[in-house]
Order: sequence, then C-alpha cells, then structure tokens
Amino acid sequence: MAQTDQELQTFIDKMSAFFGVESRMPGSVARIIALLLVSEPSQQSAEQLSAKLHLSAGAVSGAVSTLQEVGLVKRVTFSGDRRYYYESDPDGWKRVLLLRLKSVHHGVALAEEGMKLSKNNLRLQGMHDIYKIFESEAETLIERLGTSK
Repeated sequence: MAQTDQELQTFIDKMSAFFGVESRMPGSVARIIALLLVSEPSQQSAEQLSAKLHLSAGAVSGAVSTLQEVGLVKRVTFSGDRRYYYESDPDGWKRVLLLRLKSVHHGVALAEEGMKLSKNNLRLQGMHDIYKIFESEAETLIERLGTSK
C-alpha cells in the first residue's frame, strides 16, 4: 500500500522525535535518517532530501556528513549521473552499537580510575557497576548479531 505524503510526514516527525530524544540527534540529522529509512526509492539525492524535508542545502550537507561518519548512511552513485545519492545502511545500526560500546568501555575505565583515587566511593562504584552491566550486555548483543569487534 502506497503511503500518502501526510502519512510519510507524520512518520518522519515521529521517527525524528524518537532519534532526537534517544540519540540526541540534531533535528536535521534525525529527519534525514527517518526519511531514508522509508523513502522509495531508497536512494535520495541531496536535492531530494532538501525538497522533501524543507531543509537548506547546508543543513542537508552537514547532516549527511554526520550520518556517514557514524555509518548510518552511505553515499552511492549511478552510472551516467554525476549526483551523489544517499541511502540508509542496514549494517549501520551495528556500527552505532559498537560506537556506544566504546563509550561504555571508557565509562568503566574512568570509574575504575576514580575509585583508585577515592576509595570506598559509592557514587563511583554505582557508576562502575551500571556501566559494567551495560558493557556485558552490549557485548552479548554484539555476539548475537554476529558483529566482530
């Protein structure tokens, strides 16, 4: 069933709000990944993204650069067409999880460093314990997904 423009816009608004809250993505970044998750065709040019989302060329450029850096979006080209197109990379979610795991590893290390400086510090111990649980669970999830570290 083909979606209407209004249904598509409603979904993009919901998804970008989700990404804004859950991942603290800037609005233009969240809106672009939301559109790329449901757009047909799956590849969209910068001009198409700009027109469909009412974003400036600069906002689109910055947002797709951010999304490419974290691995959620890849740039594609087509023979005979000089434009770049962008599409959501299905494997990008695994890369995002790996980036978050690196952050969790860093949190564990910092908590451990702090506990050496401040013995019996329950605040640091609490941070350490939670981050260790996240670390263990994320590593288990990555193994289940078949992603190498």
